[in-house]
Amino acid sequence: MFSQKIITLLTLTLWLAVLTVSAEEGAEVNLNMTVNSASLAPLPAHLTGTNVTVIKAEDIAAAHTQDISQLLNQTAGLDLPRQASMGNAQILSIRGVPGQQVLILLDGFPLNSPSLGLSDLSQIPLENIESIEIVRGAGSAIYGANAIGGVVNIITKKPQDPKPLTDISILAGSHNTQTYRFSFGAKPGNLDYLVSASRSFSSGWRKNNDFDSNALSGHLGYDLQRFGTISLHNQYYRSFLGLPGPSNVPIDSWNNALEREASSPNARQEDRTNITYAEYKVMLSNQTAAKVRTFLNDAKQIYRNTDWSIDNLRRNRSHGASMQLDLVSGWSTGVEYRQDSVWQRDGNIQSDTINEAVFFQSLYGQYMRQLEAWRYTVGARYDHHSISGGQFNPRLNLVYLLNSTWKASLNIARGFRPPTVNDLFWPFNQESFFGLTYITVGNKNLSAERAMSYDLGLDGKFSDSCQGKATLFYIASKDLMLWRQENITLTTYRYSPQNIAQGKNIGLEVEASQSLFSDLKHKLVYTAMQAQGKKNSDPDYLLLAFHPKHKLSYQLDYTPKETVQISIRNQFQAASFEQDGERGLKIPSANIWSAALQKKINSAIFALKADNIFNKRYAMRTDGFGNYYPLPGRTYWFSCDLPFVN
Repeated sequence: MFSQKIITLLTLTLWLAVLTVSAEEGAEVNLNMTVNSASLAPLPAHLTGTNVTVIKAEDIAAAHTQDISQLLNQTAGLDLPRQASMGNAQILSIRGVPGQQVLILLDGFPLNSPSLGLSDLSQIPLENIESIEIVRGAGSAIYGANAIGGVVNIITKKPQDPKPLTDISILAGSHNTQTYRFSFGAKPGNLDYLVSASRSFSSGWRKNNDFDSNALSGHLGYDLQRFGTISLHNQYYRSFLGLPGPSNVPIDSWNNALEREASSPNARQEDRTNITYAEYKVMLSNQTAAKVRTFLNDAKQIYRNTDWSIDNLRRNRSHGASMQLDLVSGWSTGVEYRQDSVWQRDGNIQSDTINEAVFFQSLYGQYMRQLEAWRYTVGARYDHHSISGGQFNPRLNLVYLLNSTWKASLNIARGFRPPTVNDLFWPFNQESFFGLTYITVGNKNLSAERAMSYDLGLDGKFSDSCQGKATLFYIASKDLMLWRQENITLTTYRYSPQNIAQGKNIGLEVEASQSLFSDLKHKLVYTAMQAQGKKNSDPDYLLLAFHPKHKLSYQLDYTPKETVQISIRNQFQAASFEQDGERGLKIPSANIWSAALQKKINSAIFALKADNIFNKRYAMRTDGFGNYYPLPGRTYWFSCDLPFVN
């Protein structure tokens, strides 16, 4: 552990020492890149705020990973803690807010489940991702519900070459982990199409941690010339996995064997997700463009645990439509309708426990203007929830170009999260023990969680070879929902969700990258944050559980030849605690290194990667009762990517 800290310290010292040294060949900022998620209309990347990050296709390829958790974990302000190896749920937190307050989009369509408000990123296959756009800070003025901490928009691939391209890739690694991917697509004339499929499976590092998944997606688009463009997309995902549960072995006794035992040896889960959406865009005149979109997200989850006689089926279903008008003068406006429904059944008693739906009706607008060095955007959105009522969320974004290489940005926005279907309609359940009665039930009188989000940033180039940005942020939230136990009578207790808490998150995000030489580049990302919360009745705020104060990532890429690349990655996360106020079990800090070697032979790309090089035994989460979720030690991966132009 001491040697790893020394290595980290030396790495940071070296990075700071060479920060101001110019490279022989600098990396220029890509002024042609467009960002779709930071506004209702696409923006040039150099006019977006410092709260925006884009992970491009080449970044995804260089990561040599089976999921997107490693990509997002190395982004400022983001945290994606794992409880187990491949296949287990990956819930994203932005700027310390929980996953229910982070909106996940697929090509602009919402993925958060109506039942829990969460989105599992492990179900998004990598082979179909073109880029990932991250907008930190409240985004409800653009996207509506759940966008308090930020928005992550996963943009799928669209073919650009008229010649058909076939891509086959294979990945194999430790614990009998294998992934096979295939894609085929082209853009001949006015038509474009893409089909992709993948199969992944693993024996798992722990017992009952095996995983098996299949994914299939298809895209079809057609350019109708002066009558506009139309596109259709469908994505299907199915997985089977074991859920080993936490380990009851103390972390000091871990020996790469004891902690691999499963506390839930018979807990199994099956997921099926089918997402379909369509979009039609047309120029109504030289001044006006129209966009009509519709979507359906149908997800089923089956959870069984024979040890506890659990056999549950849950179905989340969201569908809706929207229409937007964009004017050349900078105005955009639109309307949206959405329905979220949940059907849940207890298989042991063959009874429906939840069968409810909620509705959203939304109206939104935005005005964007460029004035010499200034660009400002003002916008607002009104969302009416069929149970919790209406929410009005304004937004102000300012970008000021200080000179040709530096800009400053200011973002002020309001966000909200409505109660989930589970919060509102959790079924009435009554149990009695030793003369006491306990009632669990939902609460239809809940109101939405609300928050104000502020960030101020600076972004630019120190030289042609070195650039960086820093952002200060603050989020103040109220009416947060917590499940609370209260006395009804002397012998009866009721447990239900209520709006009884508030929070404040404050922090600093820093990103800096540099080309040391034409063949050597490195990047540093650092987040300092305090996520605090309290019940309304408490006098003081407390640091929230599972929120480290510091997080740092470092990456070094060396390209001695055009066909060879060596990559080193480091991820450091400070210690945290499993209970608020730095109480309960302490989760030790983790400092994880990985390395990869990539070789290109003709059009084929071969890669060898080692994760957790120093074989550190660590955890990022507990069950809240003193038991860790252990994560794997050193693992190895080998991949081969074979593209063919037909």
